Amino acid sequence: MQDHDYRIIEVHPRQSVDLAIECTEASDVLLDVEARDGEAGFYAPRETWVGVRSIRYRLRPIADSGASYIRLRLSMSCETSAHYSITLIQNGSPLYVEQSGRRLHLYTLAISRQAEAQTEDARISLNLEAEASKARSEYVVSYATNRRLHSDGSRPNEYTAERDSEVHYGFCRVFIPRAHSIGSVGSPWWKRLLTLQDDRLKLLENRVTPKREYWSEVAKHLTSLSVEDQHAVVLVHGYNVSFETAALRAAQIGFDLGIRGAMAFFSWPSRGALTGYLADESSIEASEDDICDYLCDFATLSGARMVHVLAHSMGNRGVLRAVSRIVLDAQRKSRVKFGQVLLAAPDVDSDTFRRLCPAYRQIAERTTLYVTTRDHAVEASQWLHQNPRAGLMPPIVISPGIDTVNVANVDLTLLGHGYVSAARDVLQDIHALITRGTPPRERFGLRSSVTEDGHHYWTIGA
Repeated sequence: MQDHDYRIIEVHPRQSVDLAIECTEASDVLLDVEARDGEAGFYAPRETWVGVRSIRYRLRPIADSGASYIRLRLSMSCETSAHYSITLIQNGSPLYVEQSGRRLHLYTLAISRQAEAQTEDARISLNLEAEASKARSEYVVSYATNRRLHSDGSRPNEYTAERDSEVHYGFCRVFIPRAHSIGSVGSPWWKRLLTLQDDRLKLLENRVTPKREYWSEVAKHLTSLSVEDQHAVVLVHGYNVSFETAALRAAQIGFDLGIRGAMAFFSWPSRGALTGYLADESSIEASEDDICDYLCDFATLSGARMVHVLAHSMGNRGVLRAVSRIVLDAQRKSRVKFGQVLLAAPDVDSDTFRRLCPAYRQIAERTTLYVTTRDHAVEASQWLHQNPRAGLMPPIVISPGIDTVNVANVDLTLLGHGYVSAARDVLQDIHALITRGTPPRERFGLRSSVTEDGHHYWTIGA
């Protein structure tokens, strides 16, 4: 395969763009979309196609983004002898035409803007929208939690690390700064000092909502969207996570993945402290029924066309037991179906995982297990429990009907534990799963690997 350089094309953000590619040989295509507002920008998830000869794709307008223009970065890999054509059209005009490496037509953004902005009113409207969005973006996530609310009246709508006998519901409004980087909820203080930019996500509001009203609002929002956007993603966090941290991380994942439907999280009462590991083990076990109920309610009450589940670290224990309960309950099993179930860095005993994981195959379209050799947090858990963990290899956990993906080659965080939300390659893989349900053999950046005893798994990255 011959790798061609990126083509960079700027287009207007409030009009759809049609991409057409034809090639005489099977090709791999990568489309990066970056919304820009002056020098700042934010990332819209990649689109990838593997082993294709023909592509017809429409990039929809993102009028609510506040972007002043969209930068497309298009890369294509095909056989040297192949003939191909690439065409991008916006507002009925060709923006870019290329045939087998020869660029035939390229309109500048200024020309396309002139064609779009026919009147002075239109130009003024676009400028006002761009100015209004320069300061901030906001993203709303919904949640359920069995944490106890602060009894102190001076701290309303704040949750503690203590368990409650009831589940609370609500919505968190999160500030996303212009300086936000993909996979980050904020830089350390020294980096902010050097860059003179505050890129931290901030929790602006936590609106506690009665259960009936909560599900009504979630369903109303989802049904107001186009069918392709009626997806919901539910995050179940891991150990050492406060309620606020869970809200910020859920917002970052939803924002970076471009989830327009419902991004939600269940926050069980983790102590939010490194010293709270044993207490967190007890709390996640006590939260299994509440996690089960929330997942079932999301599948049956939210109105989502598809509900996807993302479990991280110790949160995998709660999700694994919850799914096992659903499968054992014939009535629930008949009503509850999930789309993608994504299991990242599971701090779960390997034998327990192998024994219970067949339940995933019964209620999910596809289940993906992300593991690595470089997860120091799960490695510490393995040392503590003196038994292998499902999220750490070797040995690698491979089970029928579950796609195991080794992420050791991606750019991991310091502990190698937060890659599910911080590593762009992993976010890209999750996006392909959530939006298209793409099997691993067709996902960009995955290659097949085989264990010494002949079992197949997948490796992401070089």
